[in-house]
Amino acid sequence: MDEMGLCWFAVFTLVLCTTLGEKQDEILISKIGKLHFQLFKSIQRKANLVKSATFETRCSNNGCSFDDCRGGKQKDEHKCRDGWKKFNEHCYKLITTKLNFFEAEMFCRTQQSSLVNIENTNEDAWIKGFKEKHVWISGTDLAKHGEWKWFSSGRTMKFTNWARGQPQKNHEHCAVYYIGGWHDASCSIKSSFICKY
Repeated sequence: MDEMGLCWFAVFTLVLCTTLGEKQDEILISKIGKLHFQLFKSIQRKANLVKSATFETRCSNNGCSFDDCRGGKQKDEHKCRDGWKKFNEHCYKLITTKLNFFEAEMFCRTQQSSLVNIENTNEDAWIKGFKEKHVWISGTDLAKHGEWKWFSSGRTMKFTNWARGQPQKNHEHCAVYYIGGWHDASCSIKSSFICKY
């Protein structure tokens, strides 16, 4: 049986497994496991560069890459989608709808992005070009008071541009970008925001 036939057989067997009674579950699961192993070994023999049966995307400060079906890394030389602005291999979009911090993050996720995390002075200066009075950025110390991290990545905020006297030692745990410097604010206030991918 060739690989395509083996693959369709595996899919058929998986569908069949969900339609039979519980008595044969263990036998079928065992057979499917063996069949999956045979299929994977067959693919490995034919294409020795395959490292995984799944496609993975990894993003960093330098952009995103993914494992293609040959196991090789491919740089995503994406152009920004319509309505997004490009800066240093990332794409940004100002959303003027006023939402709280968590609503803003969830909105960005629906756009395959996250609230903006700002990594350096150049990016911080570029964000000023949006000329919005204040916008949510991804910074928060909700996990541990006083330890500011990027909600989008979970990493410590190595670069910051806090305004004088900010962040305050109070119950304001989410970061807002002001042109004159960042402020901490109550996560429940409504603000515009910037998404980034």
